[in-house]
Order: sequence, then structure tokens, then C-alpha cells
Amino acid sequence: MSKAIQVSSRGPGGPEVITDALRLSAKQFEDLLAQLDEASRSSAAAAGRVAERFIFEAREVILEVKHPGGSVAHFLIRPRNISEAGIGFLHGGFLYPQSRCAIVMARRGGDPLRAEGEIAWVRHVTGRVHEVGVRFDHPVDLDGILAERRMVGERNRGEAVEPRLRGRVLYVERSPQECKHLASLLHGLGLRVESESSAVKAVGWVTRKAYDLVLIGEAAEGAGAMELGRHIRESGYMGSLIALRGKDAALPDAEAVDSPFTACLEKMKTEAQALEALAPYLAEAARADP
Repeated sequence: MSKAIQVSSRGPGGPEVITDALRLSAKQFEDLLAQLDEASRSSAAAAGRVAERFIFEAREVILEVKHPGGSVAHFLIRPRNISEAGIGFLHGGFLYPQSRCAIVMARRGGDPLRAEGEIAWVRHVTGRVHEVGVRFDHPVDLDGILAERRMVGERNRGEAVEPRLRGRVLYVERSPQECKHLASLLHGLGLRVESESSAVKAVGWVTRKAYDLVLIGEAAEGAGAMELGRHIRESGYMGSLIALRGKDAALPDAEAVDSPFTACLEKMKTEAQALEALAPYLAEAARADP
């Protein structure tokens, strides 16, 4: 069970007041979400995102924000989505971009998570309602935050599809479009997917997290596929490491004596192709929970 959320600072008479500035009924909130989700699907900005965003429907999420004048306020917010890099939510008032802030969220089976960051952008929606984006200072581990991972765009599509694969995957790829496409396919199979465009950062992620599978696409920033693969092996990663290439691109030789790769595969275009190609490398993770 999650522990109750408390804000970090206290006023003269006790805890700071937490204000619900939005004051929307459940139906009003859902109607607004539907409109915003539809708009997001055609947004050019959404097409450029690398971090995969997931639907976040928690009720008890607190924003602590420092106003330009120096005062600190606490608000109960209504989240839309979350990624390791940030959170989007609705708020009943304007907030100044670049204001320092913190998001406090309940974690299953542990203390609440406090994520420091800044207001990245604010957009007026209707009336007093504003859509706000917060950029976290450091990536947030979503495992204890999300009960299930439904990508943005899956809202109101009925029950989640029964997962066919299980495990955590790191996909290193320079192209945001390629990242988004393959991550969507893998998420549909039940995998937890994290994307990275920087070779240096990818090696850092591998040293800090346990991945069941690492995929390396084309032209990761900072290193070629073979060089990056060697760096990942040198970091101590012992799991499956797969190089991915487009249909007409040359594949590295996975059987070469000095190859760091478990296999080299053509990029998958459908869930069926991804399931067939990756299942052999996720044998442990693919077994369904009892």
C-alpha cells in the first residue's frame, strides 16, 4: 500500500495548504482529455518526442512550485501523462515557464516519490484550465508509479491486450520517428521500453538499470553500432545485445570473433515480426506470470 503524500514545507500554523485550482467534475475532465488526446495525435511536437509517454491517471499528485516572487505554493493537479523525462497535467491557473518546481507522487509499496524539475511550457486550454508540462531534472523510474503501462493514444480503447512478452528493453536510435515506431510495437507486446539517442547516455543507462535486451539501431549519436556495442559489453552488460538495420542496409557480422552482438536483425515493421524476431532472446522474460 502506498504511503500518504505530505508536502516538504510547513507554514506558520502547520502543513502548507494544498489547493485544487482545477475544480472539474470527472466528466468534464474526461471530455477535456479526449479533446487533448485527439489534438496530440496530429501534433508535430509529439512526433519529435523520444521518451515514451504513458497514460497517468493518479488522483493524488501534488505540484510544489516556486513563484517568481519567491513564494511557494502547493496544488493538487490532474495528470495526463508521464515519461521518465517529465509529466503533463491540467491545472486551474497560469504558471510561469522555467519556474522551479517538484512533483510528488505516490509509489506502490514505498514512500512517495519527489521529482524536482522546472515548468517547461504552459498552454491555455479553456476558461481557467491550462495544460502544463514539467521537465524533470533527472530521469524517473516509473516502475513503482504506474500500475500498468499504456502509451498515450491507448486511452478509451478498452481493456489492455494480454502481454505476450515480458521484460525491460533499451532501444538506442538517433531517429525519434524510428524510436517511436519500434517502441510502440514492443509496448504492444507487453515490454517496457526506454529509448535513447546518445551513445554515451546509453552506456550510462546500462550501468544503472537491469535490461533484458538492448537494441542498437542506426547512427546513434556519438558512436557507430559496433563501437557502441563494445562499450556496452565493457560496461558489464551480459544480456542479449542486438543490432537492427533497415531493409537495404548492411548488417554487422554477429558471428565475427570480436562482435559484441548476440544477433543482427532487420528492423521490424509489425508486432508479429517483432514477436517472432525477439521472443528467442527474451526466453526468461517471456514466461507469463503465474
